[in-house]
Amino acid sequence: MRFEYAITVGDPRSVMLQAYQAQSTGRSHLTKSDVMTALGMVQKHNGAGMALVMARYCKDLGDAKKALLAVQAECTKIAPRYVGANKERGHGMALRRVAELALEHYCRTADTPGAACRCGGRGTVRDLELSKLHGKPMDKACPRCGGTGLRPILGSQVRRPIEVLVGQFTRGQWERGWLPLYLAVLAWCHQQESTTRARYGYVTR
Repeated sequence: MRFEYAITVGDPRSVMLQAYQAQSTGRSHLTKSDVMTALGMVQKHNGAGMALVMARYCKDLGDAKKALLAVQAECTKIAPRYVGANKERGHGMALRRVAELALEHYCRTADTPGAACRCGGRGTVRDLELSKLHGKPMDKACPRCGGTGLRPILGSQVRRPIEVLVGQFTRGQWERGWLPLYLAVLAWCHQQESTTRARYGYVTR
């Protein structure tokens, strides 16, 4: 069973599991019990990844709180290599804000209000030249979102909330310190999801 459907098993509001199982046949069919067992194993080995996935796709508030704690811990751990070690209260608050922003932006999906790109969240647009050449509709990756289906995050959307806490950055402080830190934390969130998907695939193969 695909991971996207599996994580909806515990959500009584979702009919995705039933719809998928109704179409599932053959040896690859997994029961609800099988899926719950598999997700439990994934949770045991990658709790942070599962919390992130549930926060992103199921919009689970409880998991969002768990995910934030994990993201904050990662942000605090790697911060010294980007922005140095600083015990001032404002610095610590800024690191927490970086973690909050990274989690907020990671959790965006095409159905998040205001998050979808102009392509409608599909990540593709019609390629007029190829369509004309081949005589049939042909699509290409949306040049605005790069195929993600999401509006790109502007640097100012990250920079301003942090500057409120620590003061205005110089260009060097931002481009060589705080921006790379934010990007590293955001990348860690996506890596945790990839690891979680891979482990689910491993235990259900």
